[in-house]
Amino acid sequence: MGLQDDLQGLCRKAGGSHLTIEGRERHLREFARWCRENNYQIQRADQIKEKHIRGFLDSLRDNNSERTRQNKLASLRVVIRETGKTKFADGIKTRAMGVQQACRDGTKRAMTDSEFKEALARVGERDQGCAVAIDLCRELGLRRTEAVMADQTTLTRWAREVGAGQQVHIIRGTKGGRPRWTVPANRERAAAAVARAFAVAKANGGHLIKIKGGGLRESINRIKNVAYECGLRGKTSLHSLRYAYACERFDQLREAGYDRRDAASQVSQDLGHGDGRINYVMQVYTKK
Repeated sequence: MGLQDDLQGLCRKAGGSHLTIEGRERHLREFARWCRENNYQIQRADQIKEKHIRGFLDSLRDNNSERTRQNKLASLRVVIRETGKTKFADGIKTRAMGVQQACRDGTKRAMTDSEFKEALARVGERDQGCAVAIDLCRELGLRRTEAVMADQTTLTRWAREVGAGQQVHIIRGTKGGRPRWTVPANRERAAAAVARAFAVAKANGGHLIKIKGGGLRESINRIKNVAYECGLRGKTSLHSLRYAYACERFDQLREAGYDRRDAASQVSQDLGHGDGRINYVMQVYTKK
């Protein structure tokens, strides 16, 4: 068994959501490849030394952002901790490894209503399934995968929940497979978005985006590519629709009498982050 196999096994042992494990494994494969290319004869994770980590991170300086280097260092720290070398892992500090603290202000901004309407019209001309999925992202604060996986049955339930003034239960496509609840910032618009999505799904065999011979990954790539080609990119990419939802929901809660931190806590839960990322929501999503 070589270094890469050992790293991947420890990575899975450490646990985490599917996407988290997938990202760590990608970072660890890159580290194992760098070790081979630099002729470091390392076969196990417990043989990794500070000089190896520092050299790897230095090699990334020209092509990776500080945030990306932070993430790759974190992946290495996780697997080293799994070898039992906790003290060594905890001692691998970001600054000590030559990685500067990166700003977490976010690279997106909330898309304005006029920008969204124009973008939605362009997407609708290309693909109605993508258009209604994007509309759901804006009105319910959904992640891309959550919107793509909304089928006819799910949309029927969402229509009932929105109409009854209830929280909307998101089950399929959630991060880490953890069901969550969200509240529309504007129930009238949300009801209309769900109704449009239902009509498209009904005409499309029960699904919003259906690619012949393709599965979920192809459908997700489809909405991503169509959105990009229709102008949803950069600061106003598809993810900026969650920013727009968060801002509107935050303002709604403030008008209802919530203080800033309680409002941000609720928005964090609506976005699927849990109730503890108050500062993150205010710094990144709402910038308030």
